[in-house]
Amino acid sequence: MAQLSLKVFRNYPLLRSAVYLFVLAGLCWAISGCKDTEATHVAGGLETCKVLLDERQWADAIDACDDLESDEGKHLTAIAYMGRSGLTMASILTELSDSSSSPTGLLFDYIPDTPTKVSDYKKALNLLMAEIGVKDQTIYMEGILVSSLLIFRELKTLLSLTKVSGQIQTCAGDPADVNNCGFAPSIGVVPVDIPDSLVFGGLGSAFYEGICADISTDVFLGQSSHDGTSTLPFNISGHPPYPDGAGSLTYDVTVDSAIIQAGSPLYYNKVASEAYALVGTEDLSSLSFYGKMDTGNNFSITVSPFDPAAFCKAGGILPPAAADLAINDCEILNFLENPGF
Repeated sequence: MAQLSLKVFRNYPLLRSAVYLFVLAGLCWAISGCKDTEATHVAGGLETCKVLLDERQWADAIDACDDLESDEGKHLTAIAYMGRSGLTMASILTELSDSSSSPTGLLFDYIPDTPTKVSDYKKALNLLMAEIGVKDQTIYMEGILVSSLLIFRELKTLLSLTKVSGQIQTCAGDPADVNNCGFAPSIGVVPVDIPDSLVFGGLGSAFYEGICADISTDVFLGQSSHDGTSTLPFNISGHPPYPDGAGSLTYDVTVDSAIIQAGSPLYYNKVASEAYALVGTEDLSSLSFYGKMDTGNNFSITVSPFDPAAFCKAGGILPPAAADLAINDCEILNFLENPGF
């Protein structure tokens, strides 16, 4: 019977062609059906993700949206992470449209205050700035906001930030005076109150790690530099009640610094701020922390009644450079005097 079937199959080419066409059509239908099923599955997952976001079921939304591999899915996942920690773009945009609310004053109330919120913001920022391929104005705006919140968290700890009558205050006070802060440098004196030494212990590595470390790998490159050899000569003559003669100020200064990693909050703040400035509709310049920190500005303290003494001195601790993807205490102390909040 099998041999007869094969013989018939060989002797009737039209029949053979018809069978081939039938098999081919079946395969095409099967493949098409699989594609349709996959497309339907993706569409269903996207719809589920959006419904959960609308209902503010953040944890379930994160699970649903995280299964989507498209840029839209990654964006929705970032929105879910932000929402779980209290940041929703609808409320932010509404408050930004109110001219009485400055971006910095507005964001102060959203500073993450738990490890879970910090983790959520880091995951959202990584999705927005590292994983989404094609970014638009909205993505860059969210990148600025989330990176600013992570930076604000470190500034709040370092500078004892508070909010008074809608205005952010630092430990330096108003007008700003670094001597009001707990990390203030000090001037040692000898008898007759002659300035003798400049002492500063540094701002510490924790602050820099929070804003300069890569949020996905935790890579951090920080350094402490100590200047115990530099001197600042000055002439005491003509400055009663000081005795006439020459004097010098010796340095005992430690300056902390860090390389700004490409995946850090401060780096993403730089990228998002620069891109948004070209296309954005809101004035978010006050949230450009990278632009206000990596300035290359040195910091000096007044040694009354003589000339100001710079912290970063060539030969001891090198003065900072602008826009070099590295920051140190001299730049941060300079920022503290005019933070632009």
